[in-house]
Amino acid sequence: MDYEQSEFDGCNYNTDVTGGSYNGSKQGTSFLSDLKNTSSVNMALFSGVTFSGNASMGLNLVHNDNGNYGNGVGNAADPLHQAGAATVTGCTITNNGGLGASFAGGGGNGTGSTLFRILNNTITGSKSHALNFVSGATATGGTYKALVSGNIIGTAGVPNSGSAIGSGIVVTMQAQAGTVTITGNTIRALYNGVGGFGSRGIDVEALGPVATGLGSTPLDLVLINNDVDPQYAGTFPPYAIYVAADDQGSPSLIHAEIHGNTVPNLVACDSSCTASTGMLWYEAINGGSGTLYNFGGNATVNSELVNKNTGVTGKTTTQGPVVFGAQPATVN
Repeated sequence: MDYEQSEFDGCNYNTDVTGGSYNGSKQGTSFLSDLKNTSSVNMALFSGVTFSGNASMGLNLVHNDNGNYGNGVGNAADPLHQAGAATVTGCTITNNGGLGASFAGGGGNGTGSTLFRILNNTITGSKSHALNFVSGATATGGTYKALVSGNIIGTAGVPNSGSAIGSGIVVTMQAQAGTVTITGNTIRALYNGVGGFGSRGIDVEALGPVATGLGSTPLDLVLINNDVDPQYAGTFPPYAIYVAADDQGSPSLIHAEIHGNTVPNLVACDSSCTASTGMLWYEAINGGSGTLYNFGGNATVNSELVNKNTGVTGKTTTQGPVVFGAQPATVN
């Protein structure tokens, strides 16, 4: 099949796509599901599907307004549906002309919620970011939840095979409270063009809503056991893993757990560019703030990040108002 587009306005449904291919769309995304108003997808499953050679994205799931993408209830007797989520598992996403796959929630001014589970997929040859997760900037409520686990992005030693111009995993949280778990992913071979500055492997940014005068919007982030090497060979290596709490109108607050990750043992030159800047970086800027769960019992936030992740020994890994805090919630 070349192209599938579904727009739902005010209905509830389930969908399963098992096996098969969505390839060669000449004008855009190969599979687009766009929910509006009170539409909901209670459970969705994409299993063993190939999304290849499309002009834009391979897979694009979008939730707007007041419905839900994943109801969190599910079917306890069925492992692939028991979470009540939109699950993408065992898929091949390759050689697409835009993002590899994108998962958006909280569009418009509504209070709808999402639950995405992106598990054990292989993503290569994306023009832009391999996996993109984003919540809307003007939502008035609801939650955004995602589990990103066991995915393989890029092929080691094959330049630009993870992404030609983008990052591996990008998370942009805005006006919705978020819970995002990123665990056990392998990322290789991002942008490495002549004269380029490279791309981050995992880029998590909580920006807060665009509206002013609101309280802090929280993001619970679990970032563990990822193996991230963009294989950048230039002069100014970007961060392999970047986490930032920001304020684009009203502030964000990240509660993070970060350990067991492996990054290249290099000095990064990114938002910080000093002789000790590590390839893993957690910062709070522009009024945003962050906490870190002290998994390893270390004395400082920097020593916790250095001692519990590989590739940052002797480096600086944090700046801004980031302090120890409670263990964040996780998505299973």
